Amino acid sequence: MALPPDDLPRSPSGRIPRWVADEAHGHYGPHGSPRDWGQYSGHNPKDFYAQHPPRPTMHGPPVFRPYVSGMPPGLSRRQQRKWHKRQRKARNYRPRRSVGARITAFVLIAGLLTLGGLRLFTYPGGAAAAWDDLYSALMADPLGTRLPKDGPPLAEPPVIENPSDAYEFWSVERSKNGAEIPTRWSSCEAIRYVVNPLHGDEHFIDWVKYTVDEVSAATGLVFEFEGITDQKPKPQTPFDFSEREEWPAVVIQFASEEQVPDLEGSVAGLALVRQVENTFTGVSRYVSGNIYLDVTLRSDPPINSEPAYVHVLRHELGHLVGLGHIDDKTQLMYDTPTTNVFQDGDLTGLSKLGGGPCH
Repeated sequence: MALPPDDLPRSPSGRIPRWVADEAHGHYGPHGSPRDWGQYSGHNPKDFYAQHPPRPTMHGPPVFRPYVSGMPPGLSRRQQRKWHKRQRKARNYRPRRSVGARITAFVLIAGLLTLGGLRLFTYPGGAAAAWDDLYSALMADPLGTRLPKDGPPLAEPPVIENPSDAYEFWSVERSKNGAEIPTRWSSCEAIRYVVNPLHGDEHFIDWVKYTVDEVSAATGLVFEFEGITDQKPKPQTPFDFSEREEWPAVVIQFASEEQVPDLEGSVAGLALVRQVENTFTGVSRYVSGNIYLDVTLRSDPPINSEPAYVHVLRHELGHLVGLGHIDDKTQLMYDTPTTNVFQDGDLTGLSKLGGGPCH
């Protein structure tokens, strides 16, 4: 009997396992699981290999490998059925949720579907109106409740009898297709304004209302007079956003050079407008503003039976709704106008500014 080599793996007790010695002599165990190897212990390995010749492999001599997968040999039909059942369970295993969790999920889903169905069928205007409102809510400006609600425009811009291109917009943006879009007020929301009568004459408020009505007729925008205010000029921070429910009203008032340094020199009026951008659509709109008239205008002589500050107020209201300066000296929106009323170019630009969308 040949002795096994001394460099074979040994157990902790120093002995060489039988299967190690067999493999050292070229004898390999039978097919099957290690738990079934005992059934071959009484047989001659040569007889077994004669009945079950090893199959050749692609990477070396033919060998027998221990059982790693597949049904072990020597199982009865009952054991085979159990083995197949265990294999199916292992392949299709999924963590099972408790009965309570399943019932809770079912109740929540059923409740949400029921509430959604009731809301849909009882919504004013039907499913189409419900979808439109949902889309508007998803696409709304993140500035919250200060946004105007969608709806038909409050008014339509007038038709210009003698249109002219002698106008400029104060702020212009480019759409996705490259077209120029002027920044405008929402046509579905009224422009609220208040007046500070300090330093004005006894008819100052009436002249303000009269001039605002002219701009409203020229644009189609709706203005709402909300009374008088004692707010003082604030050149650095002219907009007060402490109110969360709506944008602050436009303030129209007189101011001095000390109060508003931008009124120095020959500047007779100043318009400040606040615009915000809808982060979803990328379109900006005007939301508030201030108009300052130089106090020195009170001492100027009237122009065509109107106080001298009236034509300045018209010019600044043109800026407020979105018109810029134009190089045409015949227009009221010229930097230093020689006329006191809106001309064809001014009226054309005002009409285009009033036909904006409901932002």
